[in-house]
Amino acid sequence: MTIESVESADTMRGQMIDRLAEMQRLGEETVRAFKLVPRHAFLPDIPLERVYSGNVIPTRFNDKGHAISSSSEVAVMTAMVEALKVEAGQRILEIGAGTGYNAAVLAELVGEHGRVITLDIDAEIAEEATGRLESCGYGRAVVHVGDGWEGWPADAPYDRIELTASAFDLSPAWSEQLTDGGVLVAPFQFRPNAMAILALRKDGSSFRSSAVLPGGFMPLRGIGSPRDETRILGEWRLTTSQDIDEERIAALLRTRPTVELAEGVSWASAALLAVLYPDSITVQKDEHPTVAMGIVDPGSEGLAVIEWGGGTIAGPRPLLVGLGEPAVVERLRVRIAELSHRTWGDVAVHATPRGATRPAGDIVFQRDHYSFGLSVRGRAA
Repeated sequence: MTIESVESADTMRGQMIDRLAEMQRLGEETVRAFKLVPRHAFLPDIPLERVYSGNVIPTRFNDKGHAISSSSEVAVMTAMVEALKVEAGQRILEIGAGTGYNAAVLAELVGEHGRVITLDIDAEIAEEATGRLESCGYGRAVVHVGDGWEGWPADAPYDRIELTASAFDLSPAWSEQLTDGGVLVAPFQFRPNAMAILALRKDGSSFRSSAVLPGGFMPLRGIGSPRDETRILGEWRLTTSQDIDEERIAALLRTRPTVELAEGVSWASAALLAVLYPDSITVQKDEHPTVAMGIVDPGSEGLAVIEWGGGTIAGPRPLLVGLGEPAVVERLRVRIAELSHRTWGDVAVHATPRGATRPAGDIVFQRDHYSFGLSVRGRAA
């Protein structure tokens, strides 16, 4: 890069982080680390304007053209780093090396006396991340090839563990390798396509959330990969944990919908709805980036979803879309009104080993290794 382009990158990086610091009220150390690490050096073939937009940037694809690795949205990365509560001198395990950018940020935070181990199941991704970390002066962040579900016992114990891929359960290896009182930050899939980012503090063999944030990631690959519960109905991709009449739903999707503006709905509140209710559903059309979230009638007689449309000038507008039985739309309106008074800050998660004491919470999600209790402050049971 020329001197002018380096200066331009530095300016754009500073502006990006200053915006995020104001929006998210980031701590001084987080701001310092993200300002020091040049994101563009980990995305060498991407235009600077796109790099410092802060958007997610897919970097590797499978043979079907689906992204399997990316540089995550910077706003999500800063939120996860804040939730980790990293301190100088700590030992951190990152699962999902990606470009190496996040590991470089973690290396800045732990300093010369700390240690960052980052794993990736893909040897080519690990090799590229190693090269970029070393060329940027972060060779102390060590990249290994391995299945993240098994952690990396050779350098355990760790004060912090961070996953940059979504999990369906907690690996016993993560608990074994994390110090008591240590923090695990992981995107977690509660229902098909309904996830949140959990910051969990270890308490003996159990975990309690210190923060729950909206956000989604590509699935963990390897042993702990979440089950793909996507249903393909022609040009439509649906996910739901409820039994549905697929033929009936396919017929509904061919009918003319009712459409109205949905007031007071954010993506975060729609994601919260998808997590809380077993009749939730997500709908996506082939080649379309937007995922609509809502609910489906128990008898598959109707569905109602929130989708985002519009907006080159006015910005995306949430729309309430109904198909079939009108009562489903009314039920979704009621839930939207209920969730307008709730945020992800009202959510708490308690995880206990499967077979141990039932976790505290209004809703319990059972997995092979852990049970997860989820409660929402002020929500009627």
